[in-house]
Amino acid sequence: MKTTTASVFLLFIIFSITPLSFSFGVANTTNAPVLDSDGNELRTGTPYFVVS
Repeated sequence: MKTTTASVFLLFIIFSITPLSFSFGVANTTNAPVLDSDGNELRTGTPYFVVS
């Protein structure tokens, strides 16, 4: 019973850490700026209207 509990715990740790590390890798590689309709970079503190 102890080996089953340990195995389940180990699998839980592995599967909870692995997707987290992949998401950080993807988030860090895409640093492209967000552009407005005129092609300018968006600025913080500036009001924008969302058009769909």
